[in-house]
Amino acid sequence: MVGNAPEKKIESILSVCPTPHSKLRRAVSYSFQASMLAIWFLFVAVSSSSDFILNEASASEVWQAPGCHKVGHTRKISIPNCVEFHMTTNACRGYCESWAVPSLPKTTPSQPITSIGQCCNIMETENVSARVLCVDGLRTLTFKSAVTCSCYHCKKD
Repeated sequence: MVGNAPEKKIESILSVCPTPHSKLRRAVSYSFQASMLAIWFLFVAVSSSSDFILNEASASEVWQAPGCHKVGHTRKISIPNCVEFHMTTNACRGYCESWAVPSLPKTTPSQPITSIGQCCNIMETENVSARVLCVDGLRTLTFKSAVTCSCYHCKKD
């Protein structure tokens, strides 16, 4: 067994040692095990901390991962005769799979290429209201905000 190779080495070293007492053997074996355990903990600590740093840096760019993701979108709203303001709603952002393959000439002779495309789409929305001060008084405006996002077939208009 590979896992016992270092212990077998220790046993062979101790067997030629002038004082092969069992206490000495156990002390060396425990010392070896403690060293290996310390190295393992150090490895786990270092690898965990680097993962944490990478995840922290990319958390704000979740939309760069494959798929369609809901993200906040802030824009400046300018309406004539009203106070300009900023509004944050949800949008969908990301990328979805698309591909094209040659069609079989016997099955679709008029279409040499078959393509499948999916685009990042808003699937469900909700209304978000904002009150804005205008020359003629307060006005309530309604904006659409994404509730769910998904990869869905691309539409041609």
